[in-house]
Amino acid sequence: MLLLALSTGCNPVEQTPVPQAPAQQVPHGNVAQTSSALDALFAEPPRGITSYRLGPEGNPSMLILAVNPQAFEPQLIAAPGEGISARDAIQRFNLQLVIGSGFVSTMHSLQPVGLLQLEGRTLSPIETHGYTRILGVSDHGLGVVHRQAYERDIFHSALQAGPGIIEKGQLDISERDLQRPTYFRSFIGLCADVWLAGISFKPVHLRTLGEELLAFTQTQAWQCQEVVNLAGDRQAVLMLRNGQQSLDYHGDINTHKVSLLGFAAKSAER
Repeated sequence: MLLLALSTGCNPVEQTPVPQAPAQQVPHGNVAQTSSALDALFAEPPRGITSYRLGPEGNPSMLILAVNPQAFEPQLIAAPGEGISARDAIQRFNLQLVIGSGFVSTMHSLQPVGLLQLEGRTLSPIETHGYTRILGVSDHGLGVVHRQAYERDIFHSALQAGPGIIEKGQLDISERDLQRPTYFRSFIGLCADVWLAGISFKPVHLRTLGEELLAFTQTQAWQCQEVVNLAGDRQAVLMLRNGQQSLDYHGDINTHKVSLLGFAAKSAER
């Protein structure tokens, strides 16, 4: 028995990692000075982007950035295996806004789940189960199709995302979602004359987020046909280059992501 105890002590059995609970707080602030005052962030976006906060004054629940497609062009950034942080992406590609991220197999993995296509090259094949939406970039800007309608030549770059929060202008999240855990969320919306890039400031059910989004976008008469869940929990991140050329953010901007979506200002000659 003593020998058995000694051998067990020398060769401990590996414990199965306990799944990490959903985040209740994530980093936010300005890269020059971390701030806990959300009302002070994202207040001066560049021309062509308008900032909206939803929720109680002084305690907002959600940020929406309305992006003018005439002033900005989307860019998918993908680096499977190596990854890239939001902070590096916004600087390296001279972006005004970056949001993420694409789905990965585990929290710390840099291997994509589902379709990841970059400039015509398929880096990861489409997943036929689970995430139902394909968010893509073409010469015409952003687009969303159901995975069953996806064809390789629709977009030059694309990633698989979902679920669709709003589809064909209607809320498309079941009440069953209210029984699931809440998470921080980032999302992309396609409307008649604007694109939406948004993030929740608090963990939220997708059903609740969708209800608030649908009500708000209708008051703005944006005619939003598609809003897609882009990321959840610690993968959700948004970073904006504000009017003073400083960088405001919500989420972890230093951890590498497998993919991100950026928006760059169109050149003057366009």
